[in-house]
Amino acid sequence: MKRKRKKQREQSWRTMKSTLAFFGIWFTCMGAYLIFTLGAPEKDMDGRPIKDDLSDENIIKQYITRTYRELDYYRREKLLPDPLEAPYLQPKYTLVLELTDILVHPDWTYNTGWRIQKRPNAIDPKNIIAYKLCPRCYTFLWWTSREEFKNNLNRDLSKVICIDWNPKNVKV
Repeated sequence: MKRKRKKQREQSWRTMKSTLAFFGIWFTCMGAYLIFTLGAPEKDMDGRPIKDDLSDENIIKQYITRTYRELDYYRREKLLPDPLEAPYLQPKYTLVLELTDILVHPDWTYNTGWRIQKRPNAIDPKNIIAYKLCPRCYTFLWWTSREEFKNNLNRDLSKVICIDWNPKNVKV
């Protein structure tokens, strides 16, 4: 009985070590892939690397710095373009309308799974709203806080009107 338990423990330990080794190798390979794809210098039409501010640095530092810049760019992406300059008409306020549970309600049942229930309401039938953001537009911001999301709107927050069903989402 003791031998059987000892053998099972040894087998479990070997399995755990090989699983950890597999994931360690996988994460290392994925990290290297990201660094080599995102950190590569831009190339001209002939396929030659274009010189940039990092060209004189160590090759490893070049790739890591470019990767960091690329990832940081996506983290700080502006959701709306810069406000229009005069003589163009600039709206006084920006409306942020969270449609979940206001006009659209996700519903889940065992029989049907997830379904979206839409309330019968036409939003902007005359196409007056200049910019409309859908959740797919900002899914890359899933790791950011709500405050960073507001900053990425690229608008003066004192002139933003936010309508949301959850009061915690609109705290400033």
